[in-house]
Amino acid sequence: MCGKLLGQLAHLARHINSIHLQIKDHVCKECGKSFGLKSNLSQHINEVHLKLIAHECKECGKTLGRKDNLMKHIDIVNLNLKEHKCEECDQSFGDKSNLMHQIGTIHI
Repeated sequence: MCGKLLGQLAHLARHINSIHLQIKDHVCKECGKSFGLKSNLSQHINEVHLKLIAHECKECGKTLGRKDNLMKHIDIVNLNLKEHKCEECDQSFGDKSNLMHQIGTIHI
């Protein structure tokens, strides 16, 4: 489907269910947002509802709950890295999900 390689069959099944089949059985009681993995629900609760934010961008002061999200923010916003290019219109995006949204809504 997407070419992602995972070391264990159980991880592959979990990936297919949550990403490709959009099975999201873990629902936040606070806001109703659903997640494919229980760990993602817990992370959401900690970051969004409990405001357990630990990582701050030194450039703009934005705070993020996870270090990997901070690193992504720095790459896309501060360094203006846009590695995901649309083959139809040559527009570039810092995040693959934004490219996929462009393809799915603009280039149908």
